[in-house]
Amino acid sequence: MRTRIPQAVRGQNPHDWFRLLSQAPAFLRLVWGVFADRRVGVLPRLVLLAAAAYVALPADIVPDLAPVLGQMDDLTLLVLAVRSFLALAPQAVVEEHRARAATRTEAPAADALAQQAADRPSA
Repeated sequence: MRTRIPQAVRGQNPHDWFRLLSQAPAFLRLVWGVFADRRVGVLPRLVLLAAAAYVALPADIVPDLAPVLGQMDDLTLLVLAVRSFLALAPQAVVEEHRARAATRTEAPAADALAQQAADRPSA
């Protein structure tokens, strides 16, 4: 007897995983850009840093020696921390970095430094 797997568990299309993985670099640029932005307060950054510390430290709620479950609690915590971080950060900053991450342009700080270097008189 074959057990049917619900469509929601199977996914709609096998290419969904590839699409998700292809978007990972832009998502990482988004998170890093928002984290590095000076307009973001301390609390959102602490949420992300606390989650990273939890994953890096050897103490776990579910030990990593437990197959699959040990890694799933770390992954779940990271996903929730990133979602909380982006929710707590100013939405204007998140949208600005989301657009920049999607188009792969440089950060405004880098643009400002480049402009300052161009404005300096050469020796």
